[in-house]
Amino acid sequence: MYLPMATTQSILDTQNIDLAVLKFKQLPMAEENLNSINQDLKNNSTQLRARSWRDLATLFRQVEKFYAVQNRLVEGILLALMFLGILNTISMTVVERTGEIGTLRSMGESSKDIVSQLS
Repeated sequence: MYLPMATTQSILDTQNIDLAVLKFKQLPMAEENLNSINQDLKNNSTQLRARSWRDLATLFRQVEKFYAVQNRLVEGILLALMFLGILNTISMTVVERTGEIGTLRSMGESSKDIVSQLS
C-alpha cells in the first residue's frame, strides 16, 4: 500500500521517518541514482542514507553465494568424471593392444610411431 508522507505521519502520530522506499521503473535507474541520492541527503544535513536493494537483501546474497559454490562443486565433479572416462578409454586401448605394441617394438618401431598409431 502506498500513502503520501503526510498521511503516513499523521496515522503513525510521528514526524520521524525510519524508512522510505523509492521505486524506479527499471533496476539500472536505481543503481545509477544511488550516489546522487546519498549526496543530496548529505547536503540536506539529514542522517538518512540510501541503500540499494542488494544491500538490504541479505538472504538473496547468501543464496547467490551458495549457488556459486554449489555450481563450482558440480563442475569439479563433472570434470573429474570426464577425466576418468578419458583415462579409462586410453588405458583400455593400451591394455588391449599390449601384445601388438610388444610385437611392433620387437620389429624396431619407435615409441613415437606406436603412440601415433594409438591416437
